[in-house]
Amino acid sequence: MKKAIIITVITALVISGLIYFVSRMTSGNSVIKKYSYSGSVKEFISHVQVFFGKDSTIVSTITDTTRATQKDHTYYISIELRNNEHDILYSIACENDSKSSTSGTVIELVMAYDKINNVGGYRKEAKGIQPLVNNFDINFLTPLKNSQNIKIVSLE
Repeated sequence: MKKAIIITVITALVISGLIYFVSRMTSGNSVIKKYSYSGSVKEFISHVQVFFGKDSTIVSTITDTTRATQKDHTYYISIELRNNEHDILYSIACENDSKSSTSGTVIELVMAYDKINNVGGYRKEAKGIQPLVNNFDINFLTPLKNSQNIKIVSLE
C-alpha cells in the first residue's frame, strides 16, 4: 500500500514538473524578440539556407516542426554564430502571420545563449541577453537582409 502511494506521489510530481516546463517553454513570455518578414515561411527558410551556404561561420538546422493551425506549421531553426571570441546559439520560431491580411511570416527569437561566457537563455530577463539580441540583429539579420535583398522588421 505504501509503495502505491509513493509511486502515485512521484508520478504526480513528475507530471506536474513536465507540465510546468512545457507551459514555460510555450508561453508568450518565452519570446525574446519578434520580427516580421513580408514573404512566406518557406521563402524565409529558403533565403536563410542560401545565406548559410555562403558563410562558414554560421551553421543552421531546422530542429523541429509543429502544427500551429489546421494548415500552417511552425518551424524551429537553430542558428550557431562562431568566431574567435564567441560561440553563440540562437533558436528562432517561424510561422505564418495569422493576424495579417497579406501573407507574411512572424519570426520569434526564442533562445540566445553564449556558450563561451555562459550567458543568455530563453527569457528577456536572462543575464547577458540584450548584447546577444543585438549581436543577432547585427551579425545575422542585417547580413541576411542585405545578401538576400529582403525586408525583416522588428515588431518591438
